[in-house]
Amino acid sequence: MDLGTSTFTDYNMDETVAGYIADNIELFDCDLQLCHSHHGMKAWFSGTDLNTLREEGNERNCFVSLIVNNEGTYCAAITRKVQTKTEVTTKALGTSYQFFGEGAITTEKDSTPAVTQVVDNEYIEYYMLDVERETVDNPLEYLDKRFDEIEKKKAETRKRQTTSIHPYNWENYVEDRSFTEWMKDKHPEHVVKEQYLFDDKTMKEMETTPKIDISPGAVHKCVVQMLTCSLLIKVEQFNIDTWIRQYMQSKYDELFAAPGTFDAWAEFIVDYLITNFFDAALLEEDCYDWDYVQSLVAQSMCEELAVYKGVNTYIDEYLSVIDRYIV
Repeated sequence: MDLGTSTFTDYNMDETVAGYIADNIELFDCDLQLCHSHHGMKAWFSGTDLNTLREEGNERNCFVSLIVNNEGTYCAAITRKVQTKTEVTTKALGTSYQFFGEGAITTEKDSTPAVTQVVDNEYIEYYMLDVERETVDNPLEYLDKRFDEIEKKKAETRKRQTTSIHPYNWENYVEDRSFTEWMKDKHPEHVVKEQYLFDDKTMKEMETTPKIDISPGAVHKCVVQMLTCSLLIKVEQFNIDTWIRQYMQSKYDELFAAPGTFDAWAEFIVDYLITNFFDAALLEEDCYDWDYVQSLVAQSMCEELAVYKGVNTYIDEYLSVIDRYIV
């Protein structure tokens, strides 16, 4: 449904789905599920992927999501919608309140009779699957055709939204030859008075990828925001060593008492901080490799936290999640 970037893919259900089913009528009774690629990253369920599981799992009873990558290490999960009925009895046991320094004051015992009611509850849960890759002789030519259709559609959209600077492909440009000489060889019919949009100096500047600046201060800010569960924390007033060694274990035990809540938080906040470390549009414009940039950010975060490895299980889990972004 979409050929996205190295960090994001999105799609809307449209008429192509119905058209595909109509052309392959044997699929009419099949369920629609999801498969997407993490490209150069490791295959795991990020915070975004877990949210997709919950959203899609709420729309149907069983939803399967398969994640692949370039290494061929795949992972998958399936959801189920669980309905529960619980009988709850409410009984008043008394009322008290604190009054200045005089301790607790108890009011008269409440004589309201106990009330019993049935409470319906519904929630989505998911389970990881074992992925068995079967090797078959299937070139899947129809997928190549589908990819071409998507790329053509995107190219037409980009053409309407942008202005073309120059029609030629710069792949064969050689730095030690002038741009004028190169154009004379490749396209002599278009060389008029040797006037071009870019001179040699400009071309060399365009072909040089700017240095990626992973600021230690920005990395430290990400680490602090992750550990404190707050994007508004004043980093300059925060003592990370004291927090981790004296307060983090007890605070996290209280905050993430419910099973699974810390895992979901760790996946979400790490994905959010690393993905938003740089402006993605700016990186694409400057021809950065986004997987590489994410890997640098993740590696810097791991290096700052490495000294605290083993202090508590939460730090170790954070390091495990961040490590998945290192390629």
